[in-house]
Amino acid sequence: MPPQTHTGTLRQYGFRFSDKTPGERYHIASIGWQEARSTAYSWNGLMRKDGGCLLQITLAGSGEIRLGADTRRLNAGDAFLVTIPGDHHYYLPEDSGQWEFLYVILYGQGVLTFWEDLQRKLGSVVRLPADSAPVQSVWEMFRLAERQKITDGYQASALVYRLLMELYRLTLPGEAPGDVWPESVAAAVSYIRRHYMEPAGLPEIAAAAGLSKYYFARQFHRCTGMTPVQYVTKIRIQKAVELLRTSELSVESIAQAVGYANGNYFGKWFRRIVGSSPGEFRRGREVSTFDHLTIE
Repeated sequence: MPPQTHTGTLRQYGFRFSDKTPGERYHIASIGWQEARSTAYSWNGLMRKDGGCLLQITLAGSGEIRLGADTRRLNAGDAFLVTIPGDHHYYLPEDSGQWEFLYVILYGQGVLTFWEDLQRKLGSVVRLPADSAPVQSVWEMFRLAERQKITDGYQASALVYRLLMELYRLTLPGEAPGDVWPESVAAAVSYIRRHYMEPAGLPEIAAAAGLSKYYFARQFHRCTGMTPVQYVTKIRIQKAVELLRTSELSVESIAQAVGYANGNYFGKWFRRIVGSSPGEFRRGREVSTFDHLTIE
């Protein structure tokens, strides 16, 4: 049974590895899971004697964090990134009976450089659903720590670097978890994936999102890094790749199946995006062994 503290239930693990290798290292100071049930749970970043870069992910219940003059509520799927010491204060508010979270504190000059850049790009509070890659990375660290399987600084550095890269991926256009997209963008993406084979343009996609086409186009691009029409093209070409690999349909038939009026127009776009004609792709010995081609 996890140990009980005056603020709730806690499991945590700490690490101190020698740092004798050249170059930047990425360290885990501590990692833990906690269920806070008392308002005695309170951490003021300006009063702390320890240091490091903290990622804390809300799993259930709710907490609050003050960042400078701004106070934010933290519900399941909300996470924060802060540097210790710093001008922040996170705690269990009086109107919340419980706050369950997973946390990891990292340190090292390499970590700090990345952390400050991530805070600039993502902000200090970020949405991280339970199935997102960063959360899964922290859970992997926790389970390894729980079984005492993090045994040296090299392994710890690799785990930390992977987490940092998973967080960085969220800074790329279109890579934030889908459930943080505005409802209109999520609705449009769902519409495109269902109707990519139809001659739908910006007006039809904007109508599915329930917005004016000009406002919608700007919002869609901000979230995905593409225009709606570019996103349609991406989905069509990915579906065409699957058909070229797995069917005996003619190029003309595949063109019509994925929404192009004729094979010539389809071939032009396919070559522009993939770098070869549909026929060359189908005959190719290397690229055609892919089960799925990711297009960005």
